[in-house]
Amino acid sequence: MYCGMKTMNAVVDVEHLIARLDIERLFSPTYGDIRELRPLRTVYKGLHLFIQPRADSTTHYSVQLRGSLAKFHNQEQHCFSFLDPYDTLKVLDDLATDLRVNLFETNLNNLEVTATVQVQDAKAIVGNALSYLGVVAKRGRMRTGLLYSDLQASQHRLKLYEPSGGLLRVEIHADKMAYFGNTQPKTLADLALPLFAEPMATKLLNAFGKVIWDCVDLEPDALPLDQGYLLAKGRNPSYWHVNKAKYNRADYSRIRKQRERERPKFDAIVQQNWTAADRPVEVERKIREQLTAYLDIMHTGKYERELNMCVERWQIAGCRKPTLH
Repeated sequence: MYCGMKTMNAVVDVEHLIARLDIERLFSPTYGDIRELRPLRTVYKGLHLFIQPRADSTTHYSVQLRGSLAKFHNQEQHCFSFLDPYDTLKVLDDLATDLRVNLFETNLNNLEVTATVQVQDAKAIVGNALSYLGVVAKRGRMRTGLLYSDLQASQHRLKLYEPSGGLLRVEIHADKMAYFGNTQPKTLADLALPLFAEPMATKLLNAFGKVIWDCVDLEPDALPLDQGYLLAKGRNPSYWHVNKAKYNRADYSRIRKQRERERPKFDAIVQQNWTAADRPVEVERKIREQLTAYLDIMHTGKYERELNMCVERWQIAGCRKPTLH
């Protein structure tokens, strides 16, 4: 469920990290003592590390971590498979025991929540995404040549693409963690807790449900007059976004309620005339099933025992121990 993440100031045993990554340090030719570490960027198992001296010190360093948890789990091989809770635990355990990252004190600055489901025609889903929260879908092609749809909102981005044949990838990337609200995971350790996983799964599912879909092969003239008229209007993404600044209070309320009545009718036209194998409602069901299975694992006794064993290994002197839920 979790994939991309970024921490601007990781709490880590820097001396161990320097030794573990075999980073060269500068020595004084006169006195032979260790001088400052030069700013460094390196990649370890697909995880990007940025290590640099703090502005006010030559002996203390800031460490930034950025990258894909899935890529780290798969030894730098980019993998779009869905990480289950045990995979996530393994990644966090490696960060804590191998790199000595303090998971309890390292705050998250960006986070990506994902689902990867099997579909018969991912191109139809990606190509028919019309808009999201009033934002028009921007389409392009990845380096692999596969199509993607990118929908950028104010604090987050929703992205749909086909990572490989027969798969659809759905991602929400938080540009600002405030998007996730008060129930967001705040630290790396929080990614292991069901307390935070449930609202994150709900965020992803709700985001997919707010996408307005088109059926590009459907001609309005092929429909009854009223349906064809609504399809033609609704294909303009701005039609669904009522700009409050353009109307007085009464007109804004009237037009907004009209759009709210028309939206289910527009959706029904698209769903009923969808020609591809998987309709959006069916894809949404698959996403829900995958996320539900993820959460079910987190509530098992086996997972709780594994989590408790990991937490014991992660303990660092002076760190708070989280309350497990």
